Order: sequence, then C-alpha cells, then structure tokens
Amino acid sequence: MEKELTVSGTEQLKAEVPSLVKEAQALVIRNDADNQKAADLINLLAKVVNRAKEILEPHNAAIKAATAARDNLKALIYTPPFNVRESLRAQSGAYVYAETARRNAIAEAARIQQEKETKKAEAKAIKQGVPVPIVPFTPIIAVAPVQATGASFTEQYSAEVRDMMALVKAVAAGKADISCLEPNGPFLNSKAKAVKKEGEILPGVFCVMKMIPRGARQ
Repeated sequence: MEKELTVSGTEQLKAEVPSLVKEAQALVIRNDADNQKAADLINLLAKVVNRAKEILEPHNAAIKAATAARDNLKALIYTPPFNVRESLRAQSGAYVYAETARRNAIAEAARIQQEKETKKAEAKAIKQGVPVPIVPFTPIIAVAPVQATGASFTEQYSAEVRDMMALVKAVAAGKADISCLEPNGPFLNSKAKAVKKEGEILPGVFCVMKMIPRGARQ
C-alpha cells in the first residue's frame, strides 16, 4: 500500500526527509514486492519534492528580488568605477610598455654614438702620435616612466586556429596530436537527435540511445 505524506511544515520535512531518503537508498529491487515498494517510495518522494518546492518558493522570490536589487546597485556604484579603472590600467600599461621601449632605444642609440666618438678620438690620437685621450664614459640609462598604481601586465600567448583543414590534415598525418581537435558536442548531439536511430551518422561518429528516467534532468 502506498505511503501517505503526513508532514507539511518545514521542520517536519527536515525531520522526516533524511529517514525517507535513507530508506529509498537502501532499497534493492529483487522481486515484485520490492518493485511495488519502490513505486510507493517514488510517489511519496514526488510529493515531498513538490511540497519542498512550495516551501522554497518564497525564499526563491526573495533571492530573486535581492539579486535584482544587488544588480541595480552594482550597476550604479561598482561597475562604472571598476570598468574605468581597468581601462585606465590598460592604457597606463600600454603607455609604460611603449614609452619604456622608446626610451631604451634612445639610450642604446646614444651609447652606440658615444662608442663611435671614443673610437674616433682614439684613432685620431694614434694617427697624430699623441697620447690617447681618456674620454669620460657617461652611462646612458633609460628612466622608465611611472607606472600607475595597480597596473600590472605580463605577456600572454594563445593559439589561434587560422586553417582548420591544415590542422586536421596534420593530425591525420601524425604531425600533430589528436588532442588538438575537440569534437563539437552540441552540433553532433543535434545530428543524433535528428536521426533518432542508433548507428554511424558520420565517419567515426555514432548515434547511441540511453534510457533516462523522466524528471532526471534538472
């Protein structure tokens, strides 16, 4: 005989649900009686789930309202300063990178010019038979521009596939690892759902069927 749902309040459900779940988890169906017991438990668990949804609904509504209020406040006081800060950090980092490279190039050019002038003076002195003058060496140091507080950058590299067919051929020829290619799950699943018949639907791709209890997917 099917069990009845005798609890309705939150505290009662909190007290009864653990034992009900434990009973369902312990059930192993070996015969008709076990199967009937499973059917009774399934119906009872469905009632518990529905009642739990009713109890949770006010909380869900409150969470939804609080989330909306938070998002509105976030759009006013958090997102604008955060975005403009990140924009300035990126701008500062780009400037520091470019300006440092420019100043280093100028310093290097000055160093090379200084070496040329030193060698020229030495050659002239040797040619005239006079002591080689001591040309004071002035270190050329490029001063990096001040970097904005919080602006930190590093080089980052990523792969960009520009010729998919070339990559496929490389994998087929053993020149590239097969992990370079990743199946397009959503696309292939849509093909299988359209075919609705087990078997090969594309070279190396098969449609398979699985039995899933109704309501199993959340």
